[in-house]
Amino acid sequence: MKIIIASGTYKPEISGQSTFISNLISALKKVEPSFDVSVVTYSDSKPAEAEDKIYRVPRNLFRHFSYFLQIKKLLNQDSIIYAQDLFSSGLPSALAKMKKKKLVIRLGGDFLWEKMVNSGKIKVPLSQYYQLKKTFVEKFYLFLYRFVLKRADLLIFNTLWQKNFYQSIFNLSADHLAVIENPFPTIGSAVIDQDQQYNQAIVFAGRFIKLKNLTSLVDVFRKIKTDKKLILIGEGPEKINLQNRAAGDNRIEFIDSKGREELLKILASSYLVVLPSLSELNPNLAMECLGLKKPMVLTSEVGFRPEIKKSFKLVDPTSQEQIKQAIEFFLVPDNYNLFVENLQSTEISKYSWDDLAKKHIDFFSNL
Repeated sequence: MKIIIASGTYKPEISGQSTFISNLISALKKVEPSFDVSVVTYSDSKPAEAEDKIYRVPRNLFRHFSYFLQIKKLLNQDSIIYAQDLFSSGLPSALAKMKKKKLVIRLGGDFLWEKMVNSGKIKVPLSQYYQLKKTFVEKFYLFLYRFVLKRADLLIFNTLWQKNFYQSIFNLSADHLAVIENPFPTIGSAVIDQDQQYNQAIVFAGRFIKLKNLTSLVDVFRKIKTDKKLILIGEGPEKINLQNRAAGDNRIEFIDSKGREELLKILASSYLVVLPSLSELNPNLAMECLGLKKPMVLTSEVGFRPEIKKSFKLVDPTSQEQIKQAIEFFLVPDNYNLFVENLQSTEISKYSWDDLAKKHIDFFSNL
């Protein structure tokens, strides 16, 4: 069986999608070595050396057409296209799909909602977005969404919440829907050597984009009376705006993005982690914190199952007062210690990347 994984990004680019694909390919090769797996991805530059079964499409004006041609070129009799979103990889994949070929699409986000939020046009959680009146541009994107969804033989979601949400919004048949959750990240021995300079820090780590709701976090923290620091780790288009907003408060610091091992050390030694995003479907940062048994203030607009949600202090991301109260809750030692004590008794699922690969193989084999 030939699997063509169509992605918007791939390593060495750092993204959740890139990490997922890399881990999935490793697990597929281990569980089912006979599978022929290729990757088609966009890229800003060509690799210094030739890559086996990795096909990079330049990010230029004709990128979607070039991507479509590359998918077409790779298709053969028993090909399955496995696209990782509805637009950047999903649209050219849907156009390239021929009769008797199969198209599977994995959804772990919402391209249109993210685009509208990060452009500053709206500021609402995903759960409320489709209730809003749509512009002509949004209606056009939704037309393309429906075209791609109709072409797909199977839609795989990484949360039950998004599966149910999309099924309702787009009137999808349950027969063509599946849920394959992501494994919890493996926390290795690297975190034992913690960086103690962060043991009184309240930490955010991720992209500095509007979706993450960091202006609210900075505004809230400036009002809180504490000697602890707010450390914002990452890069992104909102960085200068956030730095200007934090000006004059020397408790707020900005740190460049870190590799996973170094970031885990910071998270493990930190006092508290905060992720106040307008919406998150399956946030890796939250899963890392749960693995580390680290207290976390997390958006209530999250796709986790209820039994996982209870391990976090959930807040309405549109309410600065709720975010403020949640952080202040953890500044009370008794509250903090009891929360940590409850976290220590939380069992983490042993579900692995091998298990995830086996589920994919089952679905692919039954198409």
